Amino acid sequence: NVPKRAEKAMADVDAMPEYLAMVGELRDAGIRTMLWIGEEMAFQAQLAYATRQEIPVVCIAGSNERAQGTVTVKDMRRRTQSVVPRAELVAAVRAALVAA
Repeated sequence: NVPKRAEKAMADVDAMPEYLAMVGELRDAGIRTMLWIGEEMAFQAQLAYATRQEIPVVCIAGSNERAQGTVTVKDMRRRTQSVVPRAELVAAVRAALVAA
């Protein structure tokens, strides 16, 4: 039973269109996805939430990642992460979900 859930952490409101596009791509691929829109914007608080909710994969697209055209895919179960080209987001999340 492979969990099909990922969280996209929101840190920059100006990037909302890109965040929504990523969420849409993941959902279109059949991956249950949520977008962090909580009041607590501290990155560690967002990761702690993901841990509490047993969200297995977190996608990080901060200003550095967006400038480089990449996304960081963090496997919360294995405590690993990889930086992938933005175009490979769905494949990278799918691989992380299957890996553990």
